[in-house]
Amino acid sequence: NPMSYVNREHLQYFYFTGRIIGKAIYDGHVLEAFFTRGFYKHMLGMKVLPADLEAFDPEYFSNLRWALENDITDVLDLTFTAESDEFGVQKTTDLIENGHDIAVTEENKR
Repeated sequence: NPMSYVNREHLQYFYFTGRIIGKAIYDGHVLEAFFTRGFYKHMLGMKVLPADLEAFDPEYFSNLRWALENDITDVLDLTFTAESDEFGVQKTTDLIENGHDIAVTEENKR
């Protein structure tokens, strides 16, 4: 979570959660907790692909796939930025250098 930094001890929560899960597995308990396919692949050192997003957020994945498979000229007005909300303040982050000035086009969308 990009907002984790608001709690200086946030990494200790991950450590604690990992210890609890590890102890449960060691003791042979079945956990009613599930991770996403991308998370499992990351833990196994496998490459996480955009298609792994489908299991986590099907609507977002569908929209991304549509944009890749269709001509977006004069349909989408996108730049190489990501927008986020940090406690009510809208923040725009460049995904590449000067991304706010670079339009996503048919030529560069992949």
